[in-house]
Amino acid sequence: MKKWVSVLAAGVGALSLAGGLVVAAGVSTAGATGGPTITVKPDIVAASAAGSPSGAAIKVSIKGTGLPKGKGEIAVSECNPGVLGGDPLACNQNPANLGLPGGPYLGNVNGSGNSTVKMAVVSGAVGDGSCSAGELCYLVVVENPTTSPVEMGLVAFGINPLA
Repeated sequence: MKKWVSVLAAGVGALSLAGGLVVAAGVSTAGATGGPTITVKPDIVAASAAGSPSGAAIKVSIKGTGLPKGKGEIAVSECNPGVLGGDPLACNQNPANLGLPGGPYLGNVNGSGNSTVKMAVVSGAVGDGSCSAGELCYLVVVENPTTSPVEMGLVAFGINPLA
């Protein structure tokens, strides 16, 4: 599992340095450039839910992974805005937090070559920074995180300070 942590960090740095990404809530940069389409619902979560110990429930859908149908694994993790500047520590990537609010979370590719990961996002400490009410935070999606990891995309979500 330690190998996955360092590769996730490397993938995030490569993605953000190569593209200088700017994304809007609910839009997948990967889908726009020919990769899989990644969507998140809801794309705006309540600050009260994100600030609770259990986090705010969110569903990440990845369509057109390009992975063999019924094979492959997906990892999704929450990142602070530093991910856009290439910060390799901007994402939650501690294997001890697998499946906990903020992630990382793992999912499998189904028979159609798609994946859905249900997770919880948080406000407050995320990676080496924070995700705060009123700003955009990000989810990074990586395929085959434990064998031959490849960055699939980045998608934004907002935290509503009034809810």
